[in-house]
Amino acid sequence: MSRFSDPPRRSIGILDRIAGVAAQFERADHGYLHRRDGFGPARQVTTEERDTFVRNAARSALYHLVALALGAAAAWLVVERATAGAPSMVRAGLFAVLSSTVAILLLISGDWARLAPARALRDRVAVRPARDPDLGSGPGYGTIAGVMAIAILWLLTGTIGTPAYRAFFAISAVIIGSFLIVRRARRLRHLTPDERTQAKQKRRAATANRTDASKPASVAAGCGMLLFFLLETIVGIAVLMLTLAAVMKLAGQPLDEPNGWVFAGGFILGGGLGLIAMSALDRLCKRLTGLSAMDEFSWLPVHW
Repeated sequence: MSRFSDPPRRSIGILDRIAGVAAQFERADHGYLHRRDGFGPARQVTTEERDTFVRNAARSALYHLVALALGAAAAWLVVERATAGAPSMVRAGLFAVLSSTVAILLLISGDWARLAPARALRDRVAVRPARDPDLGSGPGYGTIAGVMAIAILWLLTGTIGTPAYRAFFAISAVIIGSFLIVRRARRLRHLTPDERTQAKQKRRAATANRTDASKPASVAAGCGMLLFFLLETIVGIAVLMLTLAAVMKLAGQPLDEPNGWVFAGGFILGGGLGLIAMSALDRLCKRLTGLSAMDEFSWLPVHW
């Protein structure tokens, strides 16, 4: 068997999409081509090498998700110890700052892990030149600003949830959103004006092509896909909340001020069960409509 033989390829799952490494590889006649961030110089890799990179990235993404939950639980414990007896708004604000810091550090670590293939292959000779630069698949300025605005409006005018909970989500959205804006600006700053113009044109063209390619076979199929998207979202959130409530009840913890470790464990379990339920519904959606609701709504976090 030659070095670049083509054995069966590894399928791509949700963790692979979250990790962001699988998208850097494109199929070739034999094996794959790797491009850093999807547009760097192409370097030939075997299918086994690509599968190893993708598998390691999925494992790293899982570790990061677990670390996020553990970091949030640790932040909760720090707040419990440091602000005992303080007003709930103060405690919520401190918890938001600490947990957002953990999330930002993990985002930076995730970016480093995402570029692991590029570091490993940097000495390999490129077989094709780089493509026009891409703005990436992350959320744009409008999406980030919209989420921040919704969180702030919910804090100021919302009636669902306690003021402390609303303050936590608003502060977290502002801190993490500001980081995402700075990160995106730093990436764009490394491009020349011509490259930025080409990247924007490429993104608009890709969006138009994707819209044309994702048109359902009929109006009924399109309506069915939309209904499945709403159903998947509702079921995913419901499974998460019900699992979290069940874990809190079994552990004898109050929902308003639970133990941080119990809350983190319930959140991880609920999130996992929610993803399983959503994936099952999405497979049914693809079988009935020919399209995947998760894939067609590209602004979902799994594509970020």
